[in-house]
Amino acid sequence: MKSVLKVNQAYSAKVVNSMLSKWHKLNYAVMTCIFFAANCAGSQGALRFDKLDHPVSMSGFLYGRNNEILMKDIHMQEVGKFSLTQRQWSIGYSLIPLSSKDAVAIAMNKALSDANGDAMVNLEVETTGCGWNSIPFLFVLPIWPGCSEVKLTADIIREKRK
Repeated sequence: MKSVLKVNQAYSAKVVNSMLSKWHKLNYAVMTCIFFAANCAGSQGALRFDKLDHPVSMSGFLYGRNNEILMKDIHMQEVGKFSLTQRQWSIGYSLIPLSSKDAVAIAMNKALSDANGDAMVNLEVETTGCGWNSIPFLFVLPIWPGCSEVKLTADIIREKRK
């Protein structure tokens, strides 16, 4: 009877060890997949428009001097297009931004003056992550920079002269 009990205990121990080994392998595989899926440095950036010299709208209209609505094709004429692609960088797990907040406003002011425009309408802002963010293993370092690509487009307009 003792030998049968020892054999059953030994068999049970093998089964349990085999199950635990499979569980650990599965757990390791799942954790590895999660690690690589989360393999992203990310970034933080800010765009400031308070240094603009002219109005900018994300819609197709502006408000006039007397709060009347000025439509792009009715009251305003398009005199150019604005397009800018800029990268925003940060380090320290995105806590420390490295890019200028005012660079976009400066570029918008220059485009408006070059086109002799009064304002911008239909402003679109699109952001995407850079491939730089997905380099394996290095993203865990706090000094590894994260990057976002910001693309801005708008129509430069001027009030129609009567």
